[in-house]
Order: sequence, then C-alpha cells, then structure tokens
Amino acid sequence: MRAELCHIGDDREALRWAFGCLQTSLLESFRSGMLLDLRLVRWSVSLWAMFRAENSLCDTCLVLSHKFPRLWLPPFFAHCAQGYDYQQLIPLFDATAGWEVAVCLLSDVFYLLAIVSLLRRNRNAAGFFLVAVILNLTLWLYELAKPLYLQSFSLADHAQDAILYVTTALLSWILWHGTRAPHAMQR
Repeated sequence: MRAELCHIGDDREALRWAFGCLQTSLLESFRSGMLLDLRLVRWSVSLWAMFRAENSLCDTCLVLSHKFPRLWLPPFFAHCAQGYDYQQLIPLFDATAGWEVAVCLLSDVFYLLAIVSLLRRNRNAAGFFLVAVILNLTLWLYELAKPLYLQSFSLADHAQDAILYVTTALLSWILWHGTRAPHAMQR
C-alpha cells in the first residue's frame, strides 16, 4: 500500500487511498477475529450491553412500580423517571401486558449473560447478546404498532430509540461474526 502511495499525484486521491487502506486493514483484522481479542473492544461491547440492559430494566421498573406500588421499586422509579414527565405515560403503563414486562426482564438476563461471557472470553457471548437484541427489537417493533405507544413519545424519542436499536443490532452482528472467526475468543 505504501508503494502505491508514491504513484498518486492528487492529495484528495491520496487521502481517499489512505481511508481505503484503513478500511481494508480493519476488515482484515475483523475477519481474522483480532478485534474481539482486544480488551478495549470487549469492554466497549460489554458497556454497551450494560447500557441497554439498564435501559430495559428502567422501562420494566417504571411499569412495575406503577402497577404494583407496594413493591420495592420506587427507588428505581425515581432514577428512571429523572427529568421526564412520567404522568403522560400512565395510560401506556396500564396498557402494558405482563408478557411484555417478562420479555423485557428476559432480555435483561440475556444481556447480563452476554456481558459475563464476553468478559470471560466465552464463545456463548455472541449468542446471548443476539438473543437479547432479538427480544428487545421484537418487543420494540410490536410496541411501535400500538397507537398509544406512538402517541406517548415524541418523534425525537422514537428516532433516538431507532438509532439505539440499529447500533445494538450492528454490535450484535460484529460480535456474532467476531466469535465465529477461527482465532477469536478462544481460551
């Protein structure tokens, strides 16, 4: 690649060539499984999974603390509703079925299993993470079909959720392919 650089006369073309070289080297590192051997990558994906699990757990705690006010959940409720007018969400909480709460809790369990497996360099991390993402994404798509859910949040909130789900799905794909590479995450 360095030898080719001498033959490029235009600075823009040289910059484009450099970015292409960077992209190729990252793809080759990804294909060889070296990305998940990096502690920074494993920790980053783990922190993202923890963020998603906490987000899902907050949603669950909000619903449960409304439906069962005598439970021990009000401290979680205060943290999760911080800076947000939760009064407008009460009709949505009332309409939330028990199975939806169960799916949220199940996805949290799979996120936590993925975090532990990822940090222990276990190959099951990708499967756990993928199941959590599928559960979360399926539930979110189901909720998007409900008019009450769409009305309860602003367009900006829905756009932010979409970005979070796309990013999480992308990380899931990276993790899945990274653990399927020949040298990745072996003990």
